[in-house]
Parts: sequence; structure tokens; C-alpha cells
Amino acid sequence: MANPVKMEINGLCNYSADPEDWFDYRKTKQCKRICGNCPLRQACARTALALEATDGVWAGVDLPGEHATVEEHEVARRQLAMVVAAMDHQPESHRLRCLAIREAMHNAAFPGNGACVAESASA
Repeated sequence: MANPVKMEINGLCNYSADPEDWFDYRKTKQCKRICGNCPLRQACARTALALEATDGVWAGVDLPGEHATVEEHEVARRQLAMVVAAMDHQPESHRLRCLAIREAMHNAAFPGNGACVAESASA
């Protein structure tokens, strides 16, 4: 089951056919690429830090899992903090590009009638 808090962030991860992808180590590279273009990457990193998340890909950072060492978790937290800091210094063009990508994903997932393509395909 997907993390409901992560789904509330409403980033590009919400438009995946399977929200569990962000918690599947086999999909890590794909998820990190998607996160790199998400306009809510900074909010996702802040949320992961606030929740002390241990698993999944958050803001493009692969969290090591609940059985990882303290050091591995510290490395991941530093990476999340770096995402927060780096996003504060992104040019406006990057922010606008990310918003355009999010809008395109939303329009592809919800064409016209508001029903999610992934949901209607499985019905």
C-alpha cells in the first residue's frame, strides 16, 4: 500500500500507474529521474525529513530502509537537506519547466473527464 502522506504531497509520483514504485528498489533509477523534474521536490524532501521517513524514494533520494545503519540514515538525511537547500537557489526557468511537466502529467492522467487513466484502465 502506498504511503498516504507521500500521496498528499501531490507531486509527479501521484501520476504513476503504481504508487508502490516509489518503494520498490527495482524502480529506484526511474523514480529518481521523475523526482528530478518534480516541482514539489523541495516540499517532498522537507516532508521526508519531518516524518523521519526511512523507506522509498523521496525528492530523488533513495532512503536506505528501516534496517539500515544509523550512518546510512544520516547520509540520506543530509542528501534530503541538500535538496531543500539547492531548490532555494534554482533559477526561475527551472521552476517553470517543472510546473509545465507537472501540468502535462496531470493532463495526460486526467484527460478531459477528470478520471485517472491508470484507474480507468484497471476498471
